[in-house]
Amino acid sequence: MSTAPQPSPASVRIELLAPKHYSEEFPLILDFLAYKRCCCCIPASAGETEAGWTKKREKWPVDKLSLSAVAIDASTDRVVGFVHCSGYGHPCDMHTPKEGEIYVDEICVDKAFRRRGIGTQLMNWVEGVARERGATKLSLLVLRGNPSFGLYERLGYVAKKQSWCKECLDCCCFSLFFGSKGYDMMYKQLAPPEESGS
Repeated sequence: MSTAPQPSPASVRIELLAPKHYSEEFPLILDFLAYKRCCCCIPASAGETEAGWTKKREKWPVDKLSLSAVAIDASTDRVVGFVHCSGYGHPCDMHTPKEGEIYVDEICVDKAFRRRGIGTQLMNWVEGVARERGATKLSLLVLRGNPSFGLYERLGYVAKKQSWCKECLDCCCFSLFFGSKGYDMMYKQLAPPEESGS
């Protein structure tokens, strides 16, 4: 039996992403990108700037911005996590969401605040917003080896199997560009409102 102290649950509130959060969110974005490696050695965060990310978000449609949120630590009023999502017709780098689908582009929690339920709170926020919009499916892409895979499974996401040919090609590409042995697309089917009791 382990006697190591367990992290206490964090007291956070989830807020829509707004320009006032950008400067506090940016270090977390760098952390999110840093574990992805291009050509197995160059962090994906190389060359990223706060101004560049601000400009990118300014180009997002208002509807896409409304699918992004930050987790704020109640004791310090500091951003400790974020989630960015896309819906049908939104610009999205890794996946093209279909009608009725909300795709989780990026989610990250500050290293000092991990394992305290913040990722779950952010994912629950995404699901709540998706249900309010009448979405019937949630999706995300997770790199192989990412420990968050277990969290997504616990939340009801299921990895979709690929053909062996696509699996082999993706494994080569993702090894080269992200330093990962491929990825899994995960989906969660949402029950229609009349079935879910809402």
